[in-house]
Amino acid sequence: MRKSFIEGDETWICFIMSWIRDKELSLIERLCANVLKAGPMPKHVAFIMDGNRRYAQKCHVERQEGHSQGFEKLAETLRWCLNLGICEVTVYAFSIENFKRSKEEVDGLMELARQKFTRLLEEKDKLQKHEVCIRVIGDLSLLPEDIQRLIAQAVLETKAYSKCFLNVCFAYTSRHEISNAVREVAWGVEEGLIEPRDVCESLLDQCLYTSNSPDPDLLIRTSGEVRLSDFLLWQTSHACLVFQSVLWPEYTFWNLCEAVLRYQYNYSAIQQKSIKAIPS
Repeated sequence: MRKSFIEGDETWICFIMSWIRDKELSLIERLCANVLKAGPMPKHVAFIMDGNRRYAQKCHVERQEGHSQGFEKLAETLRWCLNLGICEVTVYAFSIENFKRSKEEVDGLMELARQKFTRLLEEKDKLQKHEVCIRVIGDLSLLPEDIQRLIAQAVLETKAYSKCFLNVCFAYTSRHEISNAVREVAWGVEEGLIEPRDVCESLLDQCLYTSNSPDPDLLIRTSGEVRLSDFLLWQTSHACLVFQSVLWPEYTFWNLCEAVLRYQYNYSAIQQKSIKAIPS
């Protein structure tokens, strides 16, 4: 089937220099991580990294600086996730709705993406060392062609790695993703590749951008907003949802630990609902 996105075989991000911080946890952070890991841990965590613009306003800096600080926080958060044994992360990097923002801000975000993916490709040896596989999810045809090429190269360079995975949702909304999956199924029926009676929930699931990835166990949104903003609506139907008031660039290891604790507190109920949702 045709797909309007580029993907690797698995998913995650590189923990080096501009993409991932090599900074180790402090003693007390390591102790806390070990205590948390004694309980059930999420294997896949999704982040809505909200609050970059409000952070910029709060600190009296340009919006672009707020977005840049947000990327730096992502690099730090990914290191924390690795230390906690979280091997897959999905981040909402750029919504299709964001194209409605001012040209200056959109151009700035595109330039930031251009710089970061270029830097990633300069660090191939470290990508290989950490076995980081990257998938970029969304309608990449909406992006400038040079960024599409950088993304394609980054995905191809990391497709064979399988130790840790990152899904970057770029030019993405969940409704767009689901609509695309429905079109894929309709095209398959029209071409005679699929029988109408075979159209079902599991088939639609296989046509989503995230078909090669397990659903998130935990979804975290920062900045105090309590909505999903058209992010992974299908995939998070049985996830633990945690909304935190901290602005994304100010996110800390302790905020992440709090979210994991909430997941552990609700683990039994989540498991029961997930089991009931599986068709017999």
